[in-house]
Amino acid sequence: MNLIYGDTNAQIISRMGSNCKRYRIAANLTQQELADNAGVGIATVKNFENGKLRNVTLESLLRIMRAIGILEQIEGVLPELPLSPFEMEDIQKKLKGKQRQRVKH
Repeated sequence: MNLIYGDTNAQIISRMGSNCKRYRIAANLTQQELADNAGVGIATVKNFENGKLRNVTLESLLRIMRAIGILEQIEGVLPELPLSPFEMEDIQKKLKGKQRQRVKH
């Protein structure tokens, strides 16, 4: 089992805020520039980075991630599941009736 399950939501959010700060610094942005680029308040950025913001909205998080250039990482939060064997079987059944035909010139 992953050790993160032993952490509280507040601990996870705090760690995300610390990571955000590191990304912001790597992007060479001040807190004010990040806030302006993300369209959030400076207090949101400061409190998130310092682990004091416990209920950052998903909207704000997405704005911040977009502003520091890591929005594609959101795909890791809820990645698309692979098709189940039952779904694959259904697709194969549907395709079976549609045999590929030769193209006539």
